[in-house]
Order: sequence, then C-alpha cells, then structure tokens
Amino acid sequence: MKKTTYPENFDELLKAARERPLLPEALGQFGVELKPVGHGHGGSVRWQTTTKSGRSGDLSSVVFFENPDGSWVAFDNKQRSGKSALDAIGVLTNLFAVPFDGAVYMLTGGSPTLPPRTPTVPSARPIEPVQSKEVVFRPPVKAEDDRHVFAYLTKVRLIPADTVSNLLRIGAIYEGNIKKEDGKELRNLLVFPVKNEKKEVVGADCCGTWSSVRFKHIVEGSDPIYAWRIFNHTKEVSPDTRLFFCESAIDAISLLCLTNAPGVYLSMCGLKDETFEHMQKMLGGKPVLCVDNDEAGNRFRKKYPSCETLYPQNGKDWNDELKYRVLHDLDYALKPAAAPQVKPACV
Repeated sequence: MKKTTYPENFDELLKAARERPLLPEALGQFGVELKPVGHGHGGSVRWQTTTKSGRSGDLSSVVFFENPDGSWVAFDNKQRSGKSALDAIGVLTNLFAVPFDGAVYMLTGGSPTLPPRTPTVPSARPIEPVQSKEVVFRPPVKAEDDRHVFAYLTKVRLIPADTVSNLLRIGAIYEGNIKKEDGKELRNLLVFPVKNEKKEVVGADCCGTWSSVRFKHIVEGSDPIYAWRIFNHTKEVSPDTRLFFCESAIDAISLLCLTNAPGVYLSMCGLKDETFEHMQKMLGGKPVLCVDNDEAGNRFRKKYPSCETLYPQNGKDWNDELKYRVLHDLDYALKPAAAPQVKPACV
C-alpha cells in the first residue's frame, strides 16, 4: 500500500485541528447540530445533539465538551465508542468514517472537497451510517418583529442603532425561526440571507441572539460558493472597487462601521477558498483580506500574498476592534461619523 502524502502546511492544520477545532461547523455538514446543556468540570461547556432520534441516531448518547482552551472532546455515555474520550479528529474519523486528513481539513474550516489523496486503511465502522441525500435549502421563517436581533447587535455587539435599523430595512438581516424535522424550533435567530447573482436567496448564515449562549449555524442546503454581502457608497463594481472579505457577517458590519469606506463588504462564513475565489470572479473588484488576526487567518492570507490585507489591532476580529474603540477610544466615541449608506446585494 502506498504511503499517504500530505501538503506542506499539513502540520500547521493538524495543530489547529487539535487546539481550536471547528467541530460544530464540521458536524453541521452531516446534518448534526449541537445545543449547550450545561457545564462540565474545569469550566468546559457541555453540548449534545439537538435530537434524540431520527437524523442524529445513536449520537444522542454522545456528550460533547468544549474546553476553555478551545479544544473539544466527546464521550459516549453508553460506551459504544469505548471508554476513552474522543478528540475532535476522533469524532469525525470514528463516528463518521471521515479520513484522517479529511477530518483535519474540515476542523480547520477547509472546503469539504479535499485535495487528491492516496487511500489509507479504512476508518472504524461509524456508530451512525452516513447517508448521502439531497438537501433542499429552506430559508428561516421571518419572526413577527426584530427586537431580539436589534437588542443583540446594539447591546452585545455594539453596532450603532442607525446601522442596524438600515440593515433591517433593506433586508440584509432579519430575525427568523427554523422549524426542525422533529418539530422543535430554533427561535430568535439573527439571519444573514445569502443571494446569488440573480438576487435569489440561496443560503443563510445564522447566529443566536442570547449573549449567554454561543450558537452559529449555516442553514442546510446553503450554496457554499456565495457570500453574504452589502454595498456601501457603491452603485456598481469596477475593477478598482474594494471587496472586503471577512470571516463573518458581524465582522463585515463592524468593519463597515469602523471605516465607512466605499466598497462591498462580504462574509465567507468562515475561511472558504471556493467562496473567496467565486465571489472575486463574479464581482470583478479588488479583493481585500479582512479575516481574523489569528493562526487560521494568517494561513489564509498566505494563500493570496498579492491581496491587500487589513488587520484588527485590538482583539482577534473586527467586532473585537469595534467594541474596543467604542468602550476605550474617547476620540472615536466622540467623533461624529457619517452613517453608512448600505445597499443589499445587487450583483
């Protein structure tokens, strides 16, 4: 059997997959969602699947723990996966039959489409058979009002009220609910609808509006090549129009509030090469990398050395920067700033 070869940066990806794995996002690709159900020892957060039957199957017995340092472990309280806890890589390889290198890519925000590889020894039999099925995208249903979204963005994220009102007015964001197959509902979600070039909603990124619970969710069936985006002081995209690529929509909005620079502000919903490359080709402007100031963000920047880059100076991401400036920078807080003139995705 031939030896498996990995790309040069695989050691860095492996380290990130072990230290700060994106386990909820990876599980979401299999239709499995987690919900916080309390706390474990040493400050860890205890998570379980959102359903005890049907799609999650035997995973209803698996308890997931998110440690304060960002690492994840999972333990099957019925001992189907053995007595030892599984780390994030082990969860994907043992429970979903994902190849080792595939698990590393998924846990670091890489594309589900993996680079060519030589087959290795088959993974252990999964607890739950992975069944491929076509998933139809259904956007979250709009709530009766947007009060939870407005309060969350203004009080927790410190986005200016007039900016939030404008984004709600143009439909760039809204408060929505998702009804699950088991009859349960995810309510009071902040929804970022994603549109294609025909202005059709083809995906949605969501997050919870309760400050005590961290919840992020890409709606099943969302087309991964498109990005959430808004236009500021920009009617049409020219070759010189700056495209500000951020990891999340909240970061894109925060950057907009900080700079109010003309251009298109985009969220890739992570670090996705396919999204970055497709949107750049579709819009035709000048890309500016505005991803997080951390190891994963730095690895992404290195892939595109010719691109202009912007870095948050106070914190990891642009919302950290915005909150710091609002709370600690008196000159910024007192400076009268022109309100952004945002428009919804028009290309």
